[in-house]
Amino acid sequence: LIESLSISSAADGKSDISIGLAGNLGVLFTLPPSAADASLSALTIGTLRLTPAFSSGTTSYTAATTNTQDAISAITKESGATVAISVGGDAVTNGSDIVWDAGTNTVSVVVTNGSVTKTYTVIVTKS
Repeated sequence: LIESLSISSAADGKSDISIGLAGNLGVLFTLPPSAADASLSALTIGTLRLTPAFSSGTTSYTAATTNTQDAISAITKESGATVAISVGGDAVTNGSDIVWDAGTNTVSVVVTNGSVTKTYTVIVTKS
C-alpha cells in the first residue's frame, strides 16, 4: 500500500522519485538528467553545396564559391538551444550575410543546449 509519493528535481537535472510504503518501508529512485541535444536540424550557406551533404550528426564540411557573400542560416533541433556563428573568429548573426575573403574561410557554428555543446565547422574556399 502506497502511503506517500514525491517527485523532486535537482539543479543538476536529476530527478528523485520517493515512494513511501506501509510499515515504514520506502523506495527511492534517482533518474539521470535527460540528455540535451545540441544538434542542428539544418545548416545552409546561401546556395552553396555542403560536402558531405548536411546531416545533424556530421560536424565537418567543405564548400566552394565564387560569390562575394552568402547568407548563413543554422536551425537547432531543440528550441532552447542557442547558436553562435563566427567566420575567421569574427561573430556573425544567424541569418545574415557572410562576406568571403579570397582563399580559405573557416565558418564555426557552436550550438549550446544547457551544458551540452556541439561545434560544426565549414571550410569555404572562395576562388
